[in-house]
Amino acid sequence: MLRDPTPSNRPVWLAIIFITAVLAATGAGFLLHLTKASPTSALTGAGAAFVATMTLGMAASRFLTS
Repeated sequence: MLRDPTPSNRPVWLAIIFITAVLAATGAGFLLHLTKASPTSALTGAGAAFVATMTLGMAASRFLTS
């Protein structure tokens, strides 16, 4: 079996997905903070937004590369 000589771009896509998830979580946390939600609720919402964005991004990446 020969390996493909071109380098994989998976780390680049992972970084893009991670940065997008961090931005989505930051936005969600900020919006929840603006609505006078408790700090616990704001952090929980931001964490949920991060997990959801990472899951969707990784699933889309896997779907598109298969």
